[in-house]
Amino acid sequence: MDRERSISQAGRCATRCAVFVACAITLCGCPPPAPPNPDAEPPPDAMILGRVVVELGGAAETLEDDVVLERLRLGVGEVRAHNDRGGALDPSRSDVGVVDVTSAWARVELEGAVPATYSHVSVTLAGGPALELRFVDEGVTYEVITAGPIAADVRCDLPIALPPAGLLALRASLDLGEIHAALREGTLPAPVDGVVRVDATSAPAVIADVEARVREHWQIDCGDDDDGDDG
Repeated sequence: MDRERSISQAGRCATRCAVFVACAITLCGCPPPAPPNPDAEPPPDAMILGRVVVELGGAAETLEDDVVLERLRLGVGEVRAHNDRGGALDPSRSDVGVVDVTSAWARVELEGAVPATYSHVSVTLAGGPALELRFVDEGVTYEVITAGPIAADVRCDLPIALPPAGLLALRASLDLGEIHAALREGTLPAPVDGVVRVDATSAPAVIADVEARVREHWQIDCGDDDDGDDG
């Protein structure tokens, strides 16, 4: 009799515990965790993201031999890599700010890049300033400052595929020789203390020409590394 009573009490206790757990799950709104599915399919390749790295700089070799580059700063408003899957899936970055590329490249990494075929990079220079260039030519120092914004579209000779989990490296450099030519061809203010300062106030027509050349004259080196190694 005592044994039957103990079994009955244990059964009632187990039932109350099960009801309590079910109520607790219901109240918290959290469904019980699903057991792992060993037969689940891996994500398709189209969902395995890669990386795009864009390096920005200036092509100092396009300047004449007797021209000495002293400073090159870019105010980077946005960098975007364009692919064949539509604008909404183009990886971009808009938090770069002002970078000094006088003697080194500015590395901009665009994470979350979808596997696709990439054809070009757009660079928007804006604010802070958009472009600050200083060089010496025949003993005279030239200082060019423009606020922008300046939007440039830099295209690869051939589209490049980014594989799943891969790395695509692009290097875009501004043709500084074109800016130097704009100054030589324009009407500049007189030097003050040996420095010719060119900006929207002192030489608006020259700055307009400089901005037009910045939009059009970039060099790009398109390379890829599909093993995800930075090297």
